[in-house]
Amino acid sequence: VPTLRQEFHYFIGGIDDKLMKLNRILQRTEDDNSSIVIFCRDADEVEIVHSSLEKNKMLSERFSPRKLHEDIHPDERAKALNAFLQSTSTGANFPFCRILITHEIAARGLDCPNVSTVILYDTPTDVTAFVHRAGRTARAGRSGSVICLVQAEGCFDGGNHKVLHELQDAPKLKFRKYD
Repeated sequence: VPTLRQEFHYFIGGIDDKLMKLNRILQRTEDDNSSIVIFCRDADEVEIVHSSLEKNKMLSERFSPRKLHEDIHPDERAKALNAFLQSTSTGANFPFCRILITHEIAARGLDCPNVSTVILYDTPTDVTAFVHRAGRTARAGRSGSVICLVQAEGCFDGGNHKVLHELQDAPKLKFRKYD
């Protein structure tokens, strides 16, 4: 997709370091009208990331993050998704939600045409998963960014090696070591 910018941010450390890197990426987001989907590995990780963003007052007030996973009551899932969709499609201030934190449940079939950035909190296990998650942005000729956080110590272990190797051949791929 010619309108899709891809970045890989490598980091060293554990979960606290990873959350700190995510917070820095979000703080550097220049457009206050950005709409961002953060994909995590599973529902537990969605909860961890959501909790971290809620604790950061500046990010919480600026983006009003919501979470979406199968362990949340269907009514609450609908409220979170509707808040995100309404904020991204109309720019409305209420209900306000610029970040949706989710996992595989939203990788396919979610039509949010104005998503500006997808953050892959974990490296997808295969190229198909990467494509489906990345496909939530840069839709219908719009531009968008995909940012993938990669733990440097494990980036060439198991399936990640294969995925990263295959993704290196993708067009307009920009590798960035995140210090």
